[in-house]
Amino acid sequence: MRLPTLRFQPVLVLLLALIPVCLPACMLEDQVALAARSLQEHAGASLRLTIHPDRAVSDGARWRVDGGRWRGSGTRVSELSPGTHEVTFLNVAGWKSPAPVLVEILAGKAVELNVDYTIPSVESGSLSVSILPAEVNALGARWRVDDGAWSESGAQVNGLKSGVHTIAFNDVDGWTRPDAFQIQIASNTVTKFEAQYSFVGVRVGGLTVYIDPAPALDEGAQWSVDGGAWLHSGETVSGLAIGAHQVTFKAGKDWKTPAPRTVTVAAGTTTEEHQNYMLNLGDYIVIGYNDLGMHCMNEDFSELMILPPFNTLHAQVIRRGSSPKILTERLRVNYSIPGNTTSYLKTNFWDYDFDLFGVDLPLDVGLTGNGLAGQMLPRKEEGDWVVTGIPATPIDDHGALNAYQLAKITVDRSGTQIARTNTVVPVSWEISCNLCHSPDDSSMTGTDILMAHDKLHGTDLINQKPVVCGSCHAQAPLGLTGLPGVPSLSSAMHGAHAARMGLVTLQNNCYACHPGVETNCQRDVHFAAGINCTDCHGSMEKVAEPARRPWQDEPKCGDCHQRAHFSFEEEGLLYRESRGHHEIQCAVCHGSPHAITPTVTPADNTQAIMHQGVSGVLDCTVCHIKRPEGEFEHHL
Repeated sequence: MRLPTLRFQPVLVLLLALIPVCLPACMLEDQVALAARSLQEHAGASLRLTIHPDRAVSDGARWRVDGGRWRGSGTRVSELSPGTHEVTFLNVAGWKSPAPVLVEILAGKAVELNVDYTIPSVESGSLSVSILPAEVNALGARWRVDDGAWSESGAQVNGLKSGVHTIAFNDVDGWTRPDAFQIQIASNTVTKFEAQYSFVGVRVGGLTVYIDPAPALDEGAQWSVDGGAWLHSGETVSGLAIGAHQVTFKAGKDWKTPAPRTVTVAAGTTTEEHQNYMLNLGDYIVIGYNDLGMHCMNEDFSELMILPPFNTLHAQVIRRGSSPKILTERLRVNYSIPGNTTSYLKTNFWDYDFDLFGVDLPLDVGLTGNGLAGQMLPRKEEGDWVVTGIPATPIDDHGALNAYQLAKITVDRSGTQIARTNTVVPVSWEISCNLCHSPDDSSMTGTDILMAHDKLHGTDLINQKPVVCGSCHAQAPLGLTGLPGVPSLSSAMHGAHAARMGLVTLQNNCYACHPGVETNCQRDVHFAAGINCTDCHGSMEKVAEPARRPWQDEPKCGDCHQRAHFSFEEEGLLYRESRGHHEIQCAVCHGSPHAITPTVTPADNTQAIMHQGVSGVLDCTVCHIKRPEGEFEHHL
């Protein structure tokens, strides 16, 4: 039997090639028919798989079927037998591979499949570290994670990948930092941790308490910490454990005892605390003040005299109430300077008083007959009490230089003290003529001045010692009218020295003559605000103008201060002479000229602290039992 010629597909040819040539013709026909059916059944059974996104494909994403070879996106696999086949995917860094897929293949069918690689979501958490003890944080203790930015105690760092991270700490002087360590961060949670710095050395500190005002100290004001021994103002207690301690204060007669205070002592430092005592105010008060911010005097009177020891105190006595009243009669107002009870041993003024003024004064008695203690006299029209010519010097009874000594003023009625106060009696002899005149030998300063005057003006002062400058140059404070045609001492001194101040290297050249670099004549609220002498008084040339009247043509508060319904100084009077607010002297509430409170010198703040517990302008309640309603009247 002859076989017909057929156009076999390659698979069929292969099948026929496998049939033994020795088979009978009928068997050969069966095998051919079987192969043809098999080929027909598998025709079109294939799988094509496309991977997304393209970026995953470019990064190497691949697939395979039934563990075969890896294939690229979009390729087709044919000759798949009908049934279930498993498709798996190649793992690619940075991508999350699709899960294996089971695909059902049907005979003669072409299957199309799309799969997605995805970017895995980053699981993150947060971290917060608290640093102990609290005091080390103020010194700059910080923490960080994985070499990142430094964070303060309690700060929270977000977006940390879940897993292990490293925490480290910075160095702080005097403390041992915690060692770096690793911590596990969980996703979607805030991990909190505490870290402890260790103090290097003993964990102790000190405490110093300062008490004001000075009169309270003289009358026994003291302090104690944690119930220990009573201590004086300015004493220090060392070796206190760091943390809270209670400070208590000793009660004193006539004084309100401050309430106990809790203070915190820090390690390795001395904590400073300040506390003010305050008088128990009764039905009466007395407020004292000086007519000048600073009285000047010569230290030596053997050759010349500019100014003698001469101080003036004023006081107003007020009966407190809903309508306070100024009192000028049926009272005894006394003054004294407790720390300065004698002056004649501190100056040679009483050796030359007759040569200078033609009077032989008793020791420790000034030019107006008043001493360092005595009575003040009333001035009914002005509504105050006054004492003039107090012969105070800037040396106290202990030999210390002190330009701001405190005077004591007491008020007696029928032998009973009803009010008291303390106020500054300012005096200085820091007249630094020796900056230019005989700077190498201060004992010759006076002689050098007189010789220079004789040379310039044809006088013979060197042979007339001791010389009173005001005998020729008018001096209003001393009532000396000078000689006709001769300029006042103020005009002559400022005019003669104005062109010579280039020889002086001081921050404030006024202090070359007026007290002084150490005395600090101007020390008030204006000084603290950066206002200096020339801002108010003008230049030396201006002060030297012949038409100017010394001690009268002075700057006024109203030149700078303007306020609706307020008046500043009385018409024709200076601040030191003026009254306001129902005839209260301006200086009673505000302080003496050049010492307007609050001042930079503690002594000048004493009186305000005594009466209201704080420095500064006196409050209404010092005089008024109940704070008045309505607008404050800053005028007579």
